[in-house]
Amino acid sequence: MNNDLDTNNCRANSDEIQAAYKRIEELEHTPQHIESPEALEHLERSLREAMENLTALLLQKHLQANLDTNEAKAREAELIKPCSGRLKNEGLVPVWLYTMSGLLIQVQARYYRRSCDRRKGKRYRGIYAGLILLGIHERCTPLLGSTISQWSSLLSSFAEVQQVLLDQGLNFGKY
Repeated sequence: MNNDLDTNNCRANSDEIQAAYKRIEELEHTPQHIESPEALEHLERSLREAMENLTALLLQKHLQANLDTNEAKAREAELIKPCSGRLKNEGLVPVWLYTMSGLLIQVQARYYRRSCDRRKGKRYRGIYAGLILLGIHERCTPLLGSTISQWSSLLSSFAEVQQVLLDQGLNFGKY
């Protein structure tokens, strides 16, 4: 990741975070007239949405900062070192991740694949070593993965799990 990209991403993320803080302050300082259960539900949804948006933006910022450290690069190198076949660093690739709130965040993560994959005409899946080290699998944060696992053990099918999560206002696409 070059410095220009880092600066632009930080500036864009910072602007989005400031806008999220501003939205929360508006909700805090603007008196809300609640006349009905529907109005209370609308206020509660607005507050939850604003907080989840801020949470996702802050999570994105912290994840990216951790993925960009030299320590993370060294840990990734240690992880892929014993892998069978040589893994080649394909550079930074944008990756979309689901958060517990159901929002998608995008981070730049290093992608590794076997160097012989393209010559043979076969395509094997590579790995995002930095995400694996942070416990992110199947593009889900650890908290989301844990929640899905817990619901899956309680319910009889993934369709039921998806419906429960949808009923709670969380939409995870295929999950």
